[in-house]
Amino acid sequence: MQHVVSKRAISRERLRKLLLQSTSSYLHISKFMELGKDTWTDKEEDLIELQEQFFKHLGSYDRILSLRRLQSTKTYSWHYELVEIPKSLLFEANNGTFRIMHNSKQFPKPGYCNVIDSSGSIKFQLYFDAGGERKLQIKGLKKPTVSSMQSGFLRPAYHKQIP
Repeated sequence: MQHVVSKRAISRERLRKLLLQSTSSYLHISKFMELGKDTWTDKEEDLIELQEQFFKHLGSYDRILSLRRLQSTKTYSWHYELVEIPKSLLFEANNGTFRIMHNSKQFPKPGYCNVIDSSGSIKFQLYFDAGGERKLQIKGLKKPTVSSMQSGFLRPAYHKQIP
């Protein structure tokens, strides 16, 4: 049985279709913050408290920058991009839809906060990762919603080891 705490509930099938539509370039921040060892069970209400913790943490930043490694080439150079993620965009999670992963073997149960745009597509997701680190991930943040500040190439220097 799926429980949703939200003003707008979203079905699993609709969610799957929205995720498939989100094939454009996107950001994934695998560890935005640690969630600590506070109370966290298998209830959506716990995710709401964790979301409030996220908002409090977010308030301590002036700007959010992410350095992305986009691709590597055969010449061993990497393309990097520096992007700014607007805080106002992340605060839109306040209107998100919560979903606990009840079928997960983990305890506490991991969950999502899906943020939907005006066209009904997923704008991004907060993923409450219940693994050993208990961290908050930001998934599927579409590239057009963030500002590219700088991009360039970097070729690392390699040194030969003397036997």
